[in-house]
Amino acid sequence: MAPELNFLLAVFWLFLPAAFANMAPVLFKWLPVLVIPMDFGRDLFGKRILGNNKTWRGFFSGVFASLVIIEIQSYLYPFAAGVSMIDYKSRNIIWFGLALGLGAILGDAVKSFIKRRLGILPGRNFLIADQIDWIVGALLLGSLFYSWSLEVWAVAILMFGLLHPLANIIGYWLLLKPNKF
Repeated sequence: MAPELNFLLAVFWLFLPAAFANMAPVLFKWLPVLVIPMDFGRDLFGKRILGNNKTWRGFFSGVFASLVIIEIQSYLYPFAAGVSMIDYKSRNIIWFGLALGLGAILGDAVKSFIKRRLGILPGRNFLIADQIDWIVGALLLGSLFYSWSLEVWAVAILMFGLLHPLANIIGYWLLLKPNKF
């Protein structure tokens, strides 16, 4: 396999738990528990802190999804070692999966906080930030366990930033999301 393709696959594989964490809140909307806003409906200077779309159901489902995917990756590690940037058996991989999931969910929450300050309504597009918030959060918290080159950062942000709109369109077509972004 070409080194460039191997590198792209390795970055994709590395941040797959974060991608599932980011998708989980939409996939678990059917679950009738914890539909409580993370900000508990509170305002800050007359504006909602996060809004109704950021719920504890989404938070916990995102972290859970990341942990499930990292566990699957650790079982598949012998077969996927050629495209793995890390050894899924050498460290406590669960903590790394937790960091990726938390990073993805918290990155999205920070972006929502900024949107509320700017007066952008929930569900409205905030170009670029909506596409990369979760991967930047995952990169930041994941870097507590591993340090990556600038190339990994750039490829992860570009790759998942470009894949994010495609995933949203598919979610919209499957009637999982009310809008395409």
